[in-house]
Amino acid sequence: MRNPLHWRESPVAENHQSAASQPLRRLRPVVILLALFTLFFWRLTLTNQYNWLDSGDLAHQVLPWFQFQVGELQQGRLPLWDPYPYGGQPLIGQAQPGTAYPLNWIFFAMPTRHGWIRQNIANWYYVLIHWLAALFAWKLCRDQGCTEWGALLGGFLYGTGGYFGYVDWPQMLNGAVWAPLVLMYLLRAERGERVWASAAMGGLCLGVALLSGHHQVPIFIGLSAAAVWGFLIYHDRRLAAPAMLFFVMAGLASALQALPAWEYSRHAVRWVGTAEPVGHVEKVPYHVHRIYSFPPANLIGIAIPGLDPNMSFYEGVTALLLGALGVLASWRARRPVRIAVCLLAGALIFSMGGHTVFHGMVYAVLPVVEKARAPLMATVISHLCLALLAAHGLDALRRGAVEDRHLGRAVWVLALFGVTVVMAFWTLYIAQGNAWKHDNRGSTAGMVALLAAAVVAAWQRRAVGVAGMTAALGLLLTLETGGGKLSTMPHNQERLEHLPALRRDAPWVTALRKLEPGARVQLDAEDLRHNFGDWNGVDVWHSYLASMTANMFQIGIFEGRTRELFGVRYFAGVKGKPTVEWSETVGDPDAEAGFTVYRNRRALPRAWVVHEMVESRTVDDTRRFMADASFDLRKRAFLRGPLPTGVSRCAGEGDDARLLRRVSDRVRVWAELDCAGLVVLSDTWYPGWQATVDKRPATIFEVDGVVRGVVVPAGRHLIEFRYRPRSVYWGAALTLLAGLVALMVSRVDRGAPRQLE
Repeated sequence: MRNPLHWRESPVAENHQSAASQPLRRLRPVVILLALFTLFFWRLTLTNQYNWLDSGDLAHQVLPWFQFQVGELQQGRLPLWDPYPYGGQPLIGQAQPGTAYPLNWIFFAMPTRHGWIRQNIANWYYVLIHWLAALFAWKLCRDQGCTEWGALLGGFLYGTGGYFGYVDWPQMLNGAVWAPLVLMYLLRAERGERVWASAAMGGLCLGVALLSGHHQVPIFIGLSAAAVWGFLIYHDRRLAAPAMLFFVMAGLASALQALPAWEYSRHAVRWVGTAEPVGHVEKVPYHVHRIYSFPPANLIGIAIPGLDPNMSFYEGVTALLLGALGVLASWRARRPVRIAVCLLAGALIFSMGGHTVFHGMVYAVLPVVEKARAPLMATVISHLCLALLAAHGLDALRRGAVEDRHLGRAVWVLALFGVTVVMAFWTLYIAQGNAWKHDNRGSTAGMVALLAAAVVAAWQRRAVGVAGMTAALGLLLTLETGGGKLSTMPHNQERLEHLPALRRDAPWVTALRKLEPGARVQLDAEDLRHNFGDWNGVDVWHSYLASMTANMFQIGIFEGRTRELFGVRYFAGVKGKPTVEWSETVGDPDAEAGFTVYRNRRALPRAWVVHEMVESRTVDDTRRFMADASFDLRKRAFLRGPLPTGVSRCAGEGDDARLLRRVSDRVRVWAELDCAGLVVLSDTWYPGWQATVDKRPATIFEVDGVVRGVVVPAGRHLIEFRYRPRSVYWGAALTLLAGLVALMVSRVDRGAPRQLE
């Protein structure tokens, strides 16, 4: 009798089953990693009780940036210009808000709660960043011949430990997400696999990393790529052309962010940790790089958590063990392993910055390096290489490729390290008793070392199988990475320090919206440290920025005349009247609001007309005019360069100018003039703004060193300002071109792999 299940055993049926299950097999690691990260980040994904945003920079700056962009996109506007801080600043030019990063657009388009970012969506955004990094690292490991188990471990380690374990700024994490793909394509070029396509795709990935919002990590990835290309070109000069294609593609792909950022850099100053900000041509002083260097004394912190949480590069004992075994098993047989070891060591030494002589050499020779003021962030390259080596180490263990003598030595080293750490922490605990104030996570390293030694010893003696050994090491790795910064994440009801301030804004917003339309408000920075305007959509003066346009900084953002020029008519605070310029009390504090509002009647309106102009040749002239109280800004204006023609001098008693409508990228002003004059709008002058008078193009002049003005003839007119930056349009076109070129090269270059000479 024929077996009714015989069809399952036939070769045809097997082939059919294999073809049908191929898509499912490809999705398996995606699903497994997603499940792992959902469980690993249970605080954010399964409880919604913890918060990753409760830190100074994230709560005061990043979250308001995100909230503003969510509001703009969901109202059908591109968030290219931020109208709230200091008279308006270019948002995309600042780069850090991540405006040009495509994956952020998905986050910004997610459903909101009455217009506000939902906490659970923000939490998933954070988790999915780590998951995507792990997925790309998994792909790198698989591309390098690792088994699925080894690749899963390498991907999980990259997405949870090291750099991703202690950095929480999304603009920095998003750049690091693409490092595995860049390295993958570099190693494909190393083995001669579709070299042109690999160069094009690797450059594209580096360019996308630059779109993420922060330049530091992409710079370090680019330096690492240059080192690998230099090594490859040394062995085969034919690779010089693909290397050029790689960096050209990176430049093109990053253009959507790089061109606006370059334009902004030329017109801005940036705070870098010094008393005064630096401009476009000024180097970040080297002592700043030294401050943000990885201290060599903290190398022990790679294995023991909590020794220096501000500059931690914590990987864990298990990751170091597997990485070492991967090197021992594959050093001679695999050149990519040797490349990874060199990158790991080089990036780690580079991250020490001012503590070694080598970083200073690169700082002095390569101009772009001085812009990356935190060398310690280069540990992301070391972390990626360790993840790849750990994947090789697990595979080597599973197939029995590690020599017994190496396993024996590993057991003794782990045991000695574990006993030493446990005894040290036990001694400190006994000595201090109830006064113990040290981070007790460090003792976990000793226990894990002892457990890892037991697992390796059991594996060496065949007392445990492949599945048991893999599961045990995976659990130890998870235990260690879970004991990093994730374990110190604050609970919503226990010790939030910064986010509660954002939740107390409602009374302020209600009171400020009752003031006259169009007037700006100065808030007491001691009461509200966050970007109040971006968070609430209120036109305020004070903001928490890392940079600003140079013209605004040069006239003095804290000077009373500057505030009057920009129509800062009100001050709100809880500590009483700040200076004599706020001469009139508007409202008294009440039980709900708890603050007082003061008014300055000398503040100018948002738009006005002048008929008399003088020339300002230098920045000193600008400051002199601003400091001269007799120079009436309501009636006179000073302009840089040749004065515009077509302005008539008259009394202008019937002149009137009013702000009709203002959104982020468009301002409408209605004006009535007795004779031709200069209509001034108290918003920051910056390239990219275009103006029309009665729908006819008009030239925008930089008035009073910082605001915008257009020449308008006598009569009634409608003036419209629109932000249409060419740098953004050209950047978008070049980024799109990079994607098309990469696709074309990938389709054309289908050559067979070749061995490099």
